[in-house]
Amino acid sequence: MAQAVELNGKKILVTFLMHLGDLTLTTPFIHALRKAAPDAHITFLADEKLKDVVLHNPYLDEVITIDKKGKDNSLLALIACARRLSKMDFDVLINLHPNERCSFIDAFTKVKLRCGT
Repeated sequence: MAQAVELNGKKILVTFLMHLGDLTLTTPFIHALRKAAPDAHITFLADEKLKDVVLHNPYLDEVITIDKKGKDNSLLALIACARRLSKMDFDVLINLHPNERCSFIDAFTKVKLRCGT
């Protein structure tokens, strides 16, 4: 049986690099995450083209973007993204849609606890 993890006060990275409609559907999850962890620092990784969907979400503390179909559309760029994220010292990584890009970035991001990957 899975053990419950205390998320409050943690640095949490949520990754989701899918399309507009799918990204919009993450809003209830982000709200529920904030309610469960009101004192956490929640960062969201999204596609640069869609950043406006999450940029002003009051339940997020920070939004990081990559240009998945443009300048960041290479393995080296994805590894560089993972390195930048690793330096941010997240406690928890939550991959909301384990597609190839998200899973690749998440696999190379150093984090204490991950789920959804």
